[in-house]
Amino acid sequence: MKNKKITCIAVDDEGYAADIIAGFIQKTPSLEFAGKANSAMEALHLVQQRNVDLVFLDIHMPDLTGIQFIKVVGQRCRVILTTAYPDYALEGYELDVVDYLMKPVAFERFLRAVQKAEALLLPKSTDIVAEEASRVEGTILLKGDRKNSFISVAINDILFIEGLRNYVIVHTMAKQIVTYHRLGDLENELSASGFIRIHKSYLVCFRNISRIEGNSVKVGTRYLPVSQSYRNAFRQYIHTFQQH
Repeated sequence: MKNKKITCIAVDDEGYAADIIAGFIQKTPSLEFAGKANSAMEALHLVQQRNVDLVFLDIHMPDLTGIQFIKVVGQRCRVILTTAYPDYALEGYELDVVDYLMKPVAFERFLRAVQKAEALLLPKSTDIVAEEASRVEGTILLKGDRKNSFISVAINDILFIEGLRNYVIVHTMAKQIVTYHRLGDLENELSASGFIRIHKSYLVCFRNISRIEGNSVKVGTRYLPVSQSYRNAFRQYIHTFQQH
C-alpha cells in the first residue's frame, strides 16, 4: 500500500487547460496519469474502463456539465473541480467534491488539492486494519477517541449519520457516537447496506425512515431535510425500492 498511487484523469473541453492539469499530474509523485478527456461523456467512458480514483473536472462543458457528471458517476471516484466560475463552489461542496480550483490553476494550489485527495485515497496503516476488520458481516468499525482504537457498531442499529466539519455523529437506536470520519466515505461504505444521502449533512438508513413529508423524512424522533441536490436521487431510490 505504501507504493499505491492515485489514478487520475483530466477533463476539460479546452485542450490547453486539460494539458496543463495533465502536466501537473505527471510531475506529482503520488499521482498516476490515466488519460484526458475533452467532454464529460468521454470521461464517463474512461472511468468505466479504467480504475480511476480521482477526476480533475471542468464544469462548463457541452452535452453533460461537470455537475451533472458528478451526479451520474456517484461514488465511483473522487472529483476536484477546475473552473473559471466561482458561482458553483457551494453546489460543488454539497456534492462532496475534494476541492474547487479556480483557473488559471497554479501548481502550488494544485498540490494543496492533491494533499486533500491523498488524505482520502491513500489510507494509513491503521485504516487498513480497520478496513479488513470492518468486513465482519453486519458491522462497521468507527474510529475511537484514542489513537488506533475502534468501535464496532451493528449496521442495523444505525438510524442516520450526521456530518459536521471534521467529524460525524452516528445516531443509533441506543446512543450517539462522535467519530472522526468523512460522511462521503461512510456513504461509500454503507450504500450497499441500504443507506442513502439526502443532504450534504445527512446519510440515512432507508429502512428506518418511518415517514416522508414533502422534502423531509422522519428517522427515529428526528425530521431531516432532503436537500434539492439529492431529491431526484432520493425519489429514484424510492421508485427502485418499490419495484422490489
